[in-house]
Amino acid sequence: MKKISVDQTLCNGYGHCVIEAPDHFDLNDDSGKATLLKEDIADGDRAKVESAAMLCPVQAISVSE
Repeated sequence: MKKISVDQTLCNGYGHCVIEAPDHFDLNDDSGKATLLKEDIADGDRAKVESAAMLCPVQAISVSE
């Protein structure tokens, strides 16, 4: 199963990930940066999460095996 991570030092809180994959990402109320709601990616969510990673303007999202 693939996993997601967000590099908090890179994230600027643009929110593209939240729009693309709202079941996996949210913006933290305090920092304004992306937080993970789910680390593991189900097969049915894979395309959305990979798209969210590609849309991140600062490349803060990683998807790994």
